[in-house]
Amino acid sequence: VSGAFLIHYYGLNLMFLWVLPSIFLSFFILPRVHERGIRSFFRGMLKYFHRKEDFLSLIADARAMNPKVIFFLVLAFFDGVLRMFSFTFIPLFGLSMNLSMTSISLLMAVMYLPFVFSFFFSELEDRLPRMNMIALGLFIAALSYGLLFLIVHQAGLILLIAMTSFSMAIIRPAYQGAITRLTLRSQSGEITAFHGLVERLGRIGGPVFAGFVADVYGLKATFLAVGVIALALGILSLC
Repeated sequence: VSGAFLIHYYGLNLMFLWVLPSIFLSFFILPRVHERGIRSFFRGMLKYFHRKEDFLSLIADARAMNPKVIFFLVLAFFDGVLRMFSFTFIPLFGLSMNLSMTSISLLMAVMYLPFVFSFFFSELEDRLPRMNMIALGLFIAALSYGLLFLIVHQAGLILLIAMTSFSMAIIRPAYQGAITRLTLRSQSGEITAFHGLVERLGRIGGPVFAGFVADVYGLKATFLAVGVIALALGILSLC
């Protein structure tokens, strides 16, 4: 919203100046951060990960994961795909519909409004079958991304973008809570690391995959492809 305001009144280039206060603030914070913490981090890495056996142990733990945890990690990967896909291709889609920079900025703000309800859905998922809730979120994502392939009206675009975020507000707390519940305390650190790794790999793979699809089949086809993947994962979650 602040970006849309700055673009509207001051232009796109000057909008980036709003990050300057945080940069200047960091100059006052960094001198107060002791280097001991950073040095301890690297010493810990060298202490625990300097032998071949340590890496083999991590691989063995990954192979011994609960199959459900593996599926939830796949959802984490898809979460990363959707996150960077939305950041990259929804603004491009807005430009293809001749939306102004201000409208696109507001559209990205609208995309995150449904996450306000994440707490409500997390409470609901503690009372209802978790896999059914995940399937519901994935089917909503499949529907919304599939309809974005057909949309031609700006008002419909806003509604469908909100629906994509609404779906992730259902899915994200569900799979994250399931990973926490199924993970042994002795493996919590490793599973957290795997979760972060696959989610960031999704952030890398999402734009690359969508860019390839857009070059070959067009921009709108990327939304259809993502919708098909969401549909397939929704069906798998019910199996």
